[in-house]
Amino acid sequence: MRDYWMTQSLLQVMGWGYVAVVLIALLIAAWAPRRNPHKALWVLIVLGVGSILPIKSYQQYEEQNNISEARKQQYAKAKALFDERCKTAGEKIYKTIDNVDGIQIIRDKAVGSDVPVQFRLNNPYGGACDSDSCIAMYLIDTSMSPVNGDANSGRYEPNKKRIYHFVEVSDGESSGLRRYTKLDSSSPLEKQSVLQGKARYGVILSDVSTPEDRSLWIAGGSIKIIDLKNKDVLAERKGYLLDPGQGSTDGQRSPWDWARVHGNSCPSIGQHNQVFVEKVIRPVKGVRHEQ
Repeated sequence: MRDYWMTQSLLQVMGWGYVAVVLIALLIAAWAPRRNPHKALWVLIVLGVGSILPIKSYQQYEEQNNISEARKQQYAKAKALFDERCKTAGEKIYKTIDNVDGIQIIRDKAVGSDVPVQFRLNNPYGGACDSDSCIAMYLIDTSMSPVNGDANSGRYEPNKKRIYHFVEVSDGESSGLRRYTKLDSSSPLEKQSVLQGKARYGVILSDVSTPEDRSLWIAGGSIKIIDLKNKDVLAERKGYLLDPGQGSTDGQRSPWDWARVHGNSCPSIGQHNQVFVEKVIRPVKGVRHEQ
């Protein structure tokens, strides 16, 4: 904030300095030439040259105003569509299952980098869970809780509680699976390729955005939990995300990343992960693992 005000003050000083230079030039043009026709000519020249910068500045100001107004209108249109989408968002739990030891995560097919970020269906709302750290979240709970349950202590530690014993991952492209395991919070994430899964329940992570959504910087994501044996749907969670900056990259801004932190979402993104999955297919009760 201090740098901002210093910059504004410097610009004001430069502006007044420019005005002073033009006035001095006008005085010289009016008084230095001996003949009146020459005086008028030099005054016109100084006025012409001196007006270039103010005219350009005014043109830029008008352009910025037009851009801002266009963005306001687009945001109003986007917000109206976002509010409409939010009417269909939320959680629907049809059935819960206890004592589940492992799950299979089924993701959308990978999207090529040649698709513009705005229209790339890589689930900005919920995340594609295409990293080892995301998989690990379904194996060991590393969320923070107060030490000894004392919220007033100001000290926190990872829960370290086992969630699922294994996670199998399908990327939707190949018939094989990768099975992940992790004994405790301090052990490495183990993975192996398997031809056939043993998980009974699947977690489908999908991008549900439409072209109209993406044209207005709205992204939709869903979690669908199914019984892989009989294909019954146990639960669904759908949500939407809106980038209020409408794709602006000012200040090295990354639109979807910024929107996940500062944008509008319905419902909360913070619950669109293993937190929701655990509510439906409840893990086998494990033990707390100490490091």
